[in-house]
Amino acid sequence: MKKLLLAVVVLLVCSSLRAQERGMEVTRSKEDGRLQQRRIALVIGNGRYEFSPLRNPATDANDMAQVLAGFDFDVTTKVDLTQNEMKQAIRAFGERIRQGGIGLFYYAGHAVQVGGRNYLIPVGAKITSEPEVEYEAVDLGLLLSQMEAAHNRLNIVILDACRTNPFARRFRSLNDGLASINAPSGTLIAYATAPGSVASDGDGKNGLYTQALLKAIREPGLKIEDVFKRVRDRVQNLTVGRQVPWESTSLVGDFYFSAPSTDDANAVKAENKAEKKVDTAVPVPSNSAPQSEPKTSGDRSPSSRTYAEVFFAEGDRQAKQKHWKEAEVEYRQGVDLEPTNAPLRVKLGDVLLKQFKWAEAEAEYGEAVRLDPNNKGYQDRLAAARGRKK
Repeated sequence: MKKLLLAVVVLLVCSSLRAQERGMEVTRSKEDGRLQQRRIALVIGNGRYEFSPLRNPATDANDMAQVLAGFDFDVTTKVDLTQNEMKQAIRAFGERIRQGGIGLFYYAGHAVQVGGRNYLIPVGAKITSEPEVEYEAVDLGLLLSQMEAAHNRLNIVILDACRTNPFARRFRSLNDGLASINAPSGTLIAYATAPGSVASDGDGKNGLYTQALLKAIREPGLKIEDVFKRVRDRVQNLTVGRQVPWESTSLVGDFYFSAPSTDDANAVKAENKAEKKVDTAVPVPSNSAPQSEPKTSGDRSPSSRTYAEVFFAEGDRQAKQKHWKEAEVEYRQGVDLEPTNAPLRVKLGDVLLKQFKWAEAEAEYGEAVRLDPNNKGYQDRLAAARGRKK
């Protein structure tokens, strides 16, 4: 009996060691018991170029890293790297994803296509002619080969790098943007704009594409394909169709940055059941009006409170950094989703006051007092806003 027990213990220990060697690190969610694989991210922002400096990449990289860390990614953030530093960072990233899990690579900066291949431009690159790109830049193929060799479950590549070619005058060919490449198995490659097109930097603290991505990625319960659909819709609207983000994907299965809540999952199941019932019933005429509840402004799902909290959390982050305008944008979207939440109205009023928008602040404080008439703090804020307006 003792020998049998000893054999069982040895087998269990060996199994555990083998799992660790394969890097199958998993954690169990306390909420629903689902297994979640480790998440690894490499985020690079290059902007301090001698020939054509970019204003946004460092901020883009840091903001993206912060958001990804909030979704349990183990993030390595690098800014303004030379060619050797970029190659070292990519190889180290490749080693880490070989241990299993989900890999994500984000890059903001200059990139060019030469001969149908895409090259990321490091800081300090000395490029005077087209043939030098191969030796001065970093071939995107290096990253993709690292991902392919890892044999991990899923990889994501995000390239906010389709700006105007800074070397156009020195090149024989005049190819703008990046070349389209097929995503290796289990990989999604996202471009800031369509192949051969140019992306806008935007006027805010983030590039236009990354700004849209930071918003979409924080919306809970979206599959990754839906995240990028949201991004495409926003960027197209902001540029009046001039910039259309693009993806190449060979993903199998679903991935969520933020998994859907139990309420969302139940809503989806109910929706699917309803669709099946409609399929077996008498066909509805194609010109019939849809029998659905009217949507409120900004409605995104049955659990709108969850979405409001996403915007207000980001508003709080921006307010702490004294980015009042950015905080106002986030708070307004949250209020639009949850208009009867008095404390949220007050937060919006506070950042409006910081921008000397007395009348707008008064309106928000007034609404908060209407919703919670006995709150002395709200009354004091309203009185202060009225006094300053005069």
